[in-house]
Amino acid sequence: MAAGVVPYWVVNIPKFFVVIFFSMFALFAGYTHRNVVSVTKHDMAGQASPPWNLNMIAQYVAAYYYGYIIFQLVIGILCMRYGAKWILGIGLLMSSVFTLIIPSLGQNYAGLIVTRIVTGLFQGAAIPGTTALYAQWIPAEAYSIATGIQYSGMYIGTACVNGLSTMIGANLGGWRGDYYVWGILGLVWFVTYIFCIQSFPNPNDAHVRHIDHDEHHDPVATRSNSVHTGVNVSNLGHDSNPHQHHGNGHPEIGHSLGDHDHDHDHAHTRTSESQKMLQNHHDTHGLHRPPVSSLSWGQIFTLYAHFLRTPSCLVFYCVHFCSNWSMYLLMGYATTFLSTVLGLDADTTSLFGFLPYVFLWVVLMVSSLAADAVIKKKYFSVTNVRKFLVCLGFFGPALCMVGITQAKTTVAGSAFFICAITLSGAAIPGFFPMALDIGGEVGGLVIAVSNTIATIPGIAAPLTQGALTQAGGCVNAYPESASCVAAWQTVFYIAIAVYAVGGTVCLFFASCERKDFLSTLHFDHPISDDHHDTSNAQAVRGK
Repeated sequence: MAAGVVPYWVVNIPKFFVVIFFSMFALFAGYTHRNVVSVTKHDMAGQASPPWNLNMIAQYVAAYYYGYIIFQLVIGILCMRYGAKWILGIGLLMSSVFTLIIPSLGQNYAGLIVTRIVTGLFQGAAIPGTTALYAQWIPAEAYSIATGIQYSGMYIGTACVNGLSTMIGANLGGWRGDYYVWGILGLVWFVTYIFCIQSFPNPNDAHVRHIDHDEHHDPVATRSNSVHTGVNVSNLGHDSNPHQHHGNGHPEIGHSLGDHDHDHDHAHTRTSESQKMLQNHHDTHGLHRPPVSSLSWGQIFTLYAHFLRTPSCLVFYCVHFCSNWSMYLLMGYATTFLSTVLGLDADTTSLFGFLPYVFLWVVLMVSSLAADAVIKKKYFSVTNVRKFLVCLGFFGPALCMVGITQAKTTVAGSAFFICAITLSGAAIPGFFPMALDIGGEVGGLVIAVSNTIATIPGIAAPLTQGALTQAGGCVNAYPESASCVAAWQTVFYIAIAVYAVGGTVCLFFASCERKDFLSTLHFDHPISDDHHDTSNAQAVRGK
């Protein structure tokens, strides 16, 4: 191969898939850092002097979320103004570093709490960052499958932490080995990510076509006919902020790089469409709206306030909150219930910490593909597809958790546990794409608000579980007392009620109609002719 020639297969890797892969792996790495405490907390508590009680364990689990909730809104702004690449990258890098610090702290409980808070603070970049990348790169008709793959990283990460912890601990020095493995994995992700991802499509590649994010869709509307392909590999690792260029190259994920002539002709056919879309980007004073990345902090906080007055956003926030409450319980504590209340042995408990997430992943992928197919074929509206998946992913697990509370044998309890985790996968392509459905170009900001609100269960659910089980006299050893079993049942009943509320609210009130949030802002100065071209490009690609 001649020097400097990029292999054909590399040139033709669609940027669409590169963004999806690294977004998925970002959440994979993030959730290994988050959930490693679930498999190490009891060993850490038992080796401490004096040993931690249940409330101390709950505080250690919740500490991550104290940091996680702090900067969600600010991170959303930073990703919107400066691009998500480095915000997301630095967040995951520092999360990895602080995960690696944990083993050196040993029995320093205060140091462990502070380190977990800081880890959560940097991890706050994960979901707003990946969603901001999606807002730039992913066409509307692929929201379900792209989001499904993205968020599958959370559950694959959880499955790997749960399933591999016993082996890692046995070979790498106990619980400390888990922190080393997952921290190093995060560093590997960062090194590859910075060379392969850019925040914005490169507007200087004339053969890279537009993503039609600005097609407003109501509950019966369908997706645009965007085509997904690649971008110039020489630019994969370099951000190209769209309001720093002038010209007619408009970014979209179009055909692969060999299709230059086709895309050049296509660019000319899109001129009238671009003009129409730009005309729609006038505010009430008739001025062209600037790129989203040029909005002031004040304007973005104005958008945040407007989200909190928009019914469809409020429904999305409610559903996200309810999903997190119940999923945090299932991911973090259901295996503890199976082992201490139903007597599941350690090896089988490790298996059940892994296997259900494989089934969840299958359901998530199938439901994501089905959702996009149904929407594309116009069999059902976007809103009705989202509602169906949320109801399946909420009411199904709720019924299974009723079964868990009434199970008298490990077989029955394990079966209901697997079903609960598995069915919850359907909810992911149900509600997570709503941020992009509703917000479009400002979807990263919509999810920043949602993730702030939905982090509250990460704090409240562990503390509630810890308080109830300690009050019930639980000792985290089989067999538990009748009062402990009753306390666990109360924990699950609360989760069931939360699931029921979220599913009901979604069923009756959810709407995925696109909202033109930028029309609520007022721009004092008209855009120059140079910015006219920039706005044109960004209006079409959804920036």
